[in-house]
Amino acid sequence: VVRLVVQFEFVVQLVVVQLVVVQLIVVVQFELVVVRLVVQLIVVVVRLIVVVQLIGVVRLVVRLIVVQLVVQLVVVQLVVQLVVVQLIVVVRLIVVVQLIVV
Repeated sequence: VVRLVVQFEFVVQLVVVQLVVVQLIVVVQFELVVVRLVVQLIVVVVRLIVVVQLIGVVRLVVRLIVVQLVVQLVVVQLVVQLVVVQLIVVVRLIVVVQLIVV
């Protein structure tokens, strides 16, 4: 009888150990799933940060292009004004020469 009781206790202990091992395996697997989810979340956040930075770079490039276009327009306007002034000077010279000739 004592032997049966000892064997029964041993079997119960084995079952308890197996249950603890199974619980540990389940917990470890759950933690692995959580770690994977956290890693995926970090990857998504990093990708969002990269996209936001790219949008910022695109905005900066667009601003630089607009500034360059404005500067080019100002330069063209100044050149046109210079040409107009030169034309006025040439026309006055022609008028003066004609007056002298006449």
